[in-house]
Formats: sequence, structure tokens, C-alpha cells
Amino acid sequence: TFYVLSEIGKLWQQYDLVRDLTWFFSIRGRTEKMIRGLSTTKDVMYYLLIIFMFVSFTMLRIKGARESKPWFVKATRYLSVFAAVLIIGYATSRPGFIGYWDTTLLQTNTIHEKTQKIIEQLGDEPVEVTLYSNLLGDAIHRAAPKFRNEYVWDLWEKYIRFKPNIDLKYVYYYDIEDGDSTLYKRYPGKNIQQLATMIADIYDLNPSRFIPPGEIRKMIDLKPEGYGVVMHVKYKDRSAFLRTFPDTKFWPDESNVGAVFKRLAEGANPKALFVTGDLERSIHKLGEREYAPHTSLKTMRSALVNHSVDCDTISLDKNDIAPDVDLLVLADPKVKLSDVARAKIRQFADKGGNMLIIGEPGKQEVVNPVLQPFGVQLMNGTLVEITDNEMPHMVYPGVTIAGTELAIEDQMLRKYNRMLKAGLGIPRVLNEGVSGIATSDSGFAVKHLLVTKNRNAWAKVGKLVTDSADPVFVREEGDYKLDSFSTAVSLSRQVGKKEQRIIVCSDADFLSAIRLSGGNLGVAYYSWLIYNRYPIYTPPIAEPKDVLMTISVARAKIEKIVFIWVLPGLLLLLATILLIRRKRQ
Repeated sequence: TFYVLSEIGKLWQQYDLVRDLTWFFSIRGRTEKMIRGLSTTKDVMYYLLIIFMFVSFTMLRIKGARESKPWFVKATRYLSVFAAVLIIGYATSRPGFIGYWDTTLLQTNTIHEKTQKIIEQLGDEPVEVTLYSNLLGDAIHRAAPKFRNEYVWDLWEKYIRFKPNIDLKYVYYYDIEDGDSTLYKRYPGKNIQQLATMIADIYDLNPSRFIPPGEIRKMIDLKPEGYGVVMHVKYKDRSAFLRTFPDTKFWPDESNVGAVFKRLAEGANPKALFVTGDLERSIHKLGEREYAPHTSLKTMRSALVNHSVDCDTISLDKNDIAPDVDLLVLADPKVKLSDVARAKIRQFADKGGNMLIIGEPGKQEVVNPVLQPFGVQLMNGTLVEITDNEMPHMVYPGVTIAGTELAIEDQMLRKYNRMLKAGLGIPRVLNEGVSGIATSDSGFAVKHLLVTKNRNAWAKVGKLVTDSADPVFVREEGDYKLDSFSTAVSLSRQVGKKEQRIIVCSDADFLSAIRLSGGNLGVAYYSWLIYNRYPIYTPPIAEPKDVLMTISVARAKIEKIVFIWVLPGLLLLLATILLIRRKRQ
């Protein structure tokens, strides 16, 4: 019986009429929720109804053995009980008709308070979410019709709990991006319709349910989304894409969903422009030194574009900076900017525009003219730190308190406090090739975000060789030491009614693809610069309290004996006694 109840949820999931009925009868996943501390009326009703059904079947069996009735009368009784359980169970398991009780102290089974407030902003207006699933894409095994219930209950249930009028719709199609010949080469001689039929047969799907390319392209333009599995979210007259990702989790995180909801509720989102034209880091390239993975790459769940921050490029020699730009980024130019470009940056800053300016050792003369009006300069030379495991130009500055406070409720501050409490020192970040930053009074409030204090770092001004013996400090060549070097600083001042924010960093690799956006701190830079509007941070409300195992080894051995041998033995003994007594009667 338990085997049937655990496996029935997998049956006929590709058929609309019976999908929800077999899913209701499945016991899979219900105990896991309760173990995690989430009780729902849906699960409580399920257990009550299943108990009622089997007790009723037992009573009908006993009653049927004592009376002489036609078989169809007896069968009708069983079917009536089964139908009643099915109807009541289906009705009480519909989204919007379920009660929830999260019994955990930190409400770990409930979406974050910030996400709840964003949903409240949506009001009573319905939200329409259409899932577009491409039969010829790479993820049809996650988004086919047979997996619809997993999509609803694993992804959307926690949001429908607070907004029942989220209307989920589904469009299944097949299409191939223009110029993509991968499938045609893999299956030569097949046209796109034949490919769709063959793939549908492999996954045991009905090919007639999938819309052909001509029709889907009239409905919606999915070319910018790469014809993958994507959700199109509509609210009032606004819409946005909510994406899936090619990792083990696949579906979007709460921060991704919250960002889309907030974007739709407010009708506006931040715009970040990255200066181009002087060999800066690119937001469109995937090389290890480039910035696409943390900015515009739609397949990366942590990218700014998947947190409702629009990223684009601008050539300052050819274009002016629009007044609605929230952030201007100058990332490691390799040649000096023109007078026109520097003038436009200065004008943008004078009006209170927020900026992220990043340089690299060896290019101080390129970046320093831009930084000069802000009272900031990249110092000469490259910082060196001799360690046992890394090359000498790999420096590990520590994150300051100011660095941990960039993003509201960021996990960096929690990590900072935990490490200090454990006696492990402060969190540190790898800077691969970095120079010191000098500041002077220019009307900005300066905070140091990364510092090399207590790391014995010094500046190598002469030739630095990183793949040979450790470099030697030579004062005659201009090498110099300080008690501490800053490698990232924040600047702020009041411009009218607005607080202007600028961050200067002397290591461009810190945010490159190979360093995965600098971790939490890298994302926090962008968060602070756009006034913490995005990303939507959803950390725990408080630190977990039960984090230590207090049971002793001796007690663990005793409990193992009790639960593995004593209790099962008592149950077996009780069952044996009951069976013998019944046989004697």
C-alpha cells in the first residue's frame, strides 16, 4: 500500500484530466514538509482522508462478508468512498485554499518578509505567469507537461500562499535559433518537424501539443531568450521575463522572483551603463577577464540582468549619458580617455551621478585623470604579499565593517561577526594584481572597504616577476611600505536632495568572470551604488540557535539500540500477541 501511495504521483502526469488526481494520492514529499516544520491543511486532510478511506474499505469488507449482495452493489460502495475522498482531497489541495503553519523559529519554510512586502505592493491585481517550454531545447526534461505539478508545488506554492491569484499558464512549442545547426548535424536529413516528432517520442510526449515555429514567433519573441525554458510574467500593462538556469537547481531563486515582482510593481528598474571604446572590460564577452557573467549573461542566476538591473554599454565619444542612468561603470580602460569622455564623466558626477571606477596596476596614468576630481588616486606600483601558497601579486586584503555594510542584510556582515567570534580573523578577498589607493580631502566622505592591515604587504614599483623567486624589496627602485594599503574605497556626498555614491577599486579582476563577481562583496558594490534597491537579499531573519550537537557518544549508542532494536522488538511482540489472541477467538 505504501509503495503504491509513494509511486502513484508519477502516473499519468502527462494527461491534464488525471494529473492532479494522481498527484493528490501521492504520499511523496508530505512527510518531508512536516519534518522541516511546515504543516499545511492539504497534508493534514490527505492523511485524514487516506485513513478514512482504508478504514471504510475495511468496514465494507467486513460488512460484505456477512451479507449477500450482488458484486456491483459492493463495488459501488467502494467506488463511492473512493470518489468522495478524491473530490474532497482535490478541493482541499487547490492553490489558494490551503492553510499553512510554519512551526520553525526562523520561518525557514516561508518566503522572506521582504518578498512578502513586494507581493503586497502588487495589490489585488492578478499576475499571469506563462511558462514557455521548447521541445528542442536543453531543458524539456524539466519543463515537459508531465512535470507540471513539480513546477507548481516546488516553485510557485510559496508565492501563491500569499497571492492566490497568480494565474499559471503553459505554452509548449518547438523551435531552433536561426543559424543553430546542432540538431541538424546530429540527425542529418531531418527537418524541424521530424526532429520534434523524434524528440517527443524519446521523452514519451505528444508532439501535437507543441506549437510549431511559425505560430510561436507570432505569439512572442523568444529569440533574446535563446528559445529556452522561460517564464513571461504579466502584471497590469507591464511584463518581464523570469528565467531558468542551466545548473542543478534550474528554477529561479526567491531573489530572482522577488526582483521581477518588484520591477512589475514599481514599473521602473535601475539602469547601469558600462563605458566602452577604450579597451575596457566587456559585459558581452565570456572570457575570464570579462564582465558578462555578473552583468548581462542571462543564463547566470546571479547576474545583474536576472535581478532587474538593465545593463548596457556607452561610448562617451559618440553618445551623451541619459538623465535616467542610475550607475556609470568605468572598468579598467587600457588607453587614456579623450577629453570629451572625461568631460562627460565629470558632468555626470557634478550632477550627483553614481559611479563604479576600476583600475589596474600599470594603468594608473589612464585612470588617475578621471579620479583626480574626487580626491582619489591609484598609487604607484603593484602590491606584493609573500605567502606560502600564492604568487606574490596575489594579495588578500580584509573586509572592513564599512565593506560589510554596503548591502542591507548582506550575509557578509554575519560572516564577519562569526569569524571574529570564532577567532578566525576578518573575512578576506583575493586581489590578483592590485595597487594601493590614496585619498585626499575633496568634499567626499571616504570609507575604506578593503585593507591590507596585518598582512605585511608592500608596493613593488620596479619590475615585478611573479613566476620565479620571491620578489625582493628594493627601496632604491622606488619600492615602499605602509602600515596598511586600501584596495577599495567608497565616496559619498550630498548633491541636492540626493546622496551621491562612488566606489573606486584598484583590481579589475576582482569582478571578472574567473573570480565569479567577487562573491557577495562584489554584488554588494552594485547594491550600494543603486541604493540597495536590487538585488533582493533574503537572508535568515536571525542566526540559527540550535547549531551544536550536545548528545554524548554513550547516549548516542543507547538511543541507537532503543530505536533500532528495542522499539521495533516491542512492536513485533505486540503484533504477535494480538495475532495469537485473534486466532484463539
